[in-house]
Amino acid sequence: MTKRGNHLLLLVFIIVALASACTQQRTPCYDPKIVSVAIGTYRIVDTAEGDTSLVDPAFYCLDTPLQFTINSRNKFSALLSPFVDSTRWVLVPNATRQDDTIPDGTPVEFYDTLTFYHTRKMNFVSNACGYVYYYTLDGVKTTYNSLDSILIVNPSVDNNANTQHVKIYY
Repeated sequence: MTKRGNHLLLLVFIIVALASACTQQRTPCYDPKIVSVAIGTYRIVDTAEGDTSLVDPAFYCLDTPLQFTINSRNKFSALLSPFVDSTRWVLVPNATRQDDTIPDGTPVEFYDTLTFYHTRKMNFVSNACGYVYYYTLDGVKTTYNSLDSILIVNPSVDNNANTQHVKIYY
């Protein structure tokens, strides 16, 4: 009986070893792979800075067909191009304002084009996540149709979701 029990134990061990050798264990990617510029809108009132809620904002990219639905009225995220060193975005603080000057009803004097100039660097995140581009904001050029000024507060754009990069003042 012991010989038979040893053979049975050896057979179970071989089956378990083969089954565990055939299963692939992959570590899931928990790091964000989408890196974006965090933008906030502000207003200075009596030398104090406060969040500015825009009436009905629209935010879209001029260089790609990216369109975003904005849930927030004072915080936005903008993707940067991994192919070129600048990316243009348009911010319209009140997209529902009616006028016959352009097709969507918003007068051109209320559009502000934000051109982000950046350098990109490919970074290894992990085996599961692979590589992702991180950016350094070199500057922002804008029209001043509706906004007062713009400030880069943190030029390093990486996968830290708790960092604000740009402040727009109205």
